[in-house]
Amino acid sequence: TGIGYNGEPSAPIGDVFVWDLDADAWIVHPEPVVPTMDHRGLLEIAPRRFAILGGMRAEQTVSADVIEFELAER
Repeated sequence: TGIGYNGEPSAPIGDVFVWDLDADAWIVHPEPVVPTMDHRGLLEIAPRRFAILGGMRAEQTVSADVIEFELAER
């Protein structure tokens, strides 16, 4: 719904947060993507390449976009 637990509309962000297994910590991918929110899954489409399907944009607008991004080498 794009509504936060506090009952207020949420705003999308373009940051991609990645769990680094080696560092045992969250990191922020260096390149932001199109700001979206309310995703329920992530597809790995190639080694280090991922796709986010659908979600919502600002003002609780449902999106049919497919956003692809590649994780940077460490």
